[in-house]
Amino acid sequence: MKQFICLFFTVLCVSQSTNAQFTLNSNRSNADTVMIANLFDNSVGLKYSNFTGYGLSFSKIIYKDYSLHFCGVIEYIEHLSWEDMSKAKLTTNQKDITYNFGLEFRRNVVTYNYSNLYVLIGGYIDENKYSNTVDNDVVTHKFAVGIGVGAEWFLSSHVSGNFDLGYKFDNIEAVDYNKPSVTRKTGVGVGVGLQYHF
Repeated sequence: MKQFICLFFTVLCVSQSTNAQFTLNSNRSNADTVMIANLFDNSVGLKYSNFTGYGLSFSKIIYKDYSLHFCGVIEYIEHLSWEDMSKAKLTTNQKDITYNFGLEFRRNVVTYNYSNLYVLIGGYIDENKYSNTVDNDVVTHKFAVGIGVGAEWFLSSHVSGNFDLGYKFDNIEAVDYNKPSVTRKTGVGVGVGLQYHF
């Protein structure tokens, strides 16, 4: 994890020292060219990322080029099954509660009239509790953290979409029918999102 943080702050320092935040106007002589990126401080939307979380999202520009992004979702699933059509004997009674909460910190590196290029660091927690009254519970705790780069395109001053690519670390702890296990792995992180700015 220390390597992730060191790499992120190295990228951040390099971008700062090279005057990373600047606005490019592809046609400065054209008075009709209008800046529509980053006109508003807040946004809400939908997001999916396998290294900074998924669900409903809210973001806020906290200082110039820096922004915080929160996301999360809670899901409930119930599954019942019986031995036969008489429904006399219940064989499965599963109740599954899943939640996922993520946090992401971004810094815009380059801002164009209609888009941003940025670096990011973030992570999420995910818990899945699978309860079965016939057998034992299955519980999975997952923690992920990652760094990456991304691009955001503005369709209008209020609507934008983004794509992220990065490197992540996953830590998964599970108890499956009273048998604990831990899985740790690294891999590619990918994220997409759609936001409404206000």
